[in-house]
Amino acid sequence: MAMLRRALGALPFLAVVLVIVGAPTWLFLWGDARGWSDASPVTVTVPAHGVCRQGPPPENADTCRAGWQVGERLYRGEVSDRYGGSVPTGGGTVEARMVDSSSAFAVTGFHRPLLWLGLAAPWLVGGGCVLFVATYRLIPGRDPNAGRGFEREPAERFDR
Repeated sequence: MAMLRRALGALPFLAVVLVIVGAPTWLFLWGDARGWSDASPVTVTVPAHGVCRQGPPPENADTCRAGWQVGERLYRGEVSDRYGGSVPTGGGTVEARMVDSSSAFAVTGFHRPLLWLGLAAPWLVGGGCVLFVATYRLIPGRDPNAGRGFEREPAERFDR
């Protein structure tokens, strides 16, 4: 019984870990991962005089101002290799996927573990919250007499 209680006592810790890992991932990576999984391939052209910079993380990504066309619509935005893939360079073209049409952002690649983590992030946060609430609703307190009317009286103080 003590082993089961100890195992159940670890569940709130696991729930907090799920939320701590999932929340920032959801905030920073989920949108790009979702856009990547929607399969919107584009051929991006970086002008010869295009502005390129290092960043943002992870690692030292190259991000360049570029343009591409989807159907009849022309997009001018940024292309980046922040999750892997081909490096965009001035005066070249690169295969990418548009991950955000509102801000015209495209990425050239994605590492599978990052993609899976990004897509699973909302589920990690939701599962962590449900697990945290469930453990405190279903696991009784540490005192076996808690809530049964057997509250202890304060010990008398013996003064000598």
